Amino acid sequence: MDDGLRERDAATARSKHPFEVTALRFAANWHRHPDVRAALEYHGVNLGEADEYLLGPEIMNALLEASPEDAP
Repeated sequence: MDDGLRERDAATARSKHPFEVTALRFAANWHRHPDVRAALEYHGVNLGEADEYLLGPEIMNALLEASPEDAP
C-alpha cells in the first residue's frame, strides 16, 4: 500500500529553507509515531492524517515566531 510518503518526501526535498523542511517533515510524520498512531486509529484509519495539511502552516508560523532572525 502506497501511503504517499514518496511524494511527500519529494516535496520536502524541494523545500529550500530549513524551517520549511522541518515543518513539512513534522506535519507529515507526527501521527505515525506508534503511541500516537494507536491513540488516533479508528477502524484502521489514522485520524491524524487529516491534520497533516492543516498543521504545516501552523508549524511554520511557530518556527518563524520562535526565531525571527532566521526567517527567510
